[in-house]
Amino acid sequence: MAVAPFTLRTERLELDAMTLADAPIVLAEWGVPEVARMTASFRTDWTMDAVRDWIAARLQPGANGIGRAIRRASDGRLIGSVGMGGNPPNLGYALGKEFWGQGYALEAARAFLTAAFAHNSTLDIVEAGVFDDNPASSRILTRLGFVRVGEGDCTSLARVEPAANSLYRLTRKAFGASQ
Repeated sequence: MAVAPFTLRTERLELDAMTLADAPIVLAEWGVPEVARMTASFRTDWTMDAVRDWIAARLQPGANGIGRAIRRASDGRLIGSVGMGGNPPNLGYALGKEFWGQGYALEAARAFLTAAFAHNSTLDIVEAGVFDDNPASSRILTRLGFVRVGEGDCTSLARVEPAANSLYRLTRKAFGASQ
């Protein structure tokens, strides 16, 4: 099923399609250990070809989900990504390190989830996994209405071994109540 191109706008951000022109920023800013190890799919040993392949996979919405680039509205600079895929749908987001702690992840995730719930009437539950050594991400999820429902270990392409992870779940009702 094809998804029509779309852009979401917030006060400070634009969420739109990532492009292959974004590859140098992804390679330089998202492949650093501090960022990559907080995700499942970013690598610290990325090559430009691997980054282009990663982006190309996100240009094909459908069975693997859908993602959006997070850009500052003021200058169009790519600062992160947000997306959702899987069954049940799993929310993921990441920002370059220089953009941490400024409310961008919360703003982008809120806009993305608002659009997802508005455009998919059968979407009732969204999950998200967070490495336990990433308390900032756990705070973002709880501010969005997510509730911690489990724990386990998760792998990351940027970590040597699996690491402790918490599973969070958000219902449509809880999201509406938290906004």
